Amino acid sequence: MSDKSEKKTTQPEKAKELMFNCKFCGEKKPIAELVILRQYYPVLSSCKECAKGPKVEAVQESQT
Repeated sequence: MSDKSEKKTTQPEKAKELMFNCKFCGEKKPIAELVILRQYYPVLSSCKECAKGPKVEAVQESQT
């Protein structure tokens, strides 16, 4: 076979992971952490941690 007809077999490059910016905590997170909050209009997007709501420890500290 000639050099022109041979195909080079290369390892596919690792795909760059998609990131988004959480509107609540401001951190860059992977797209797998994205949660759409449909109960609000217009709909909001946040990370899984912010979608759970305020942390219990923070709420307890502010009540004392």
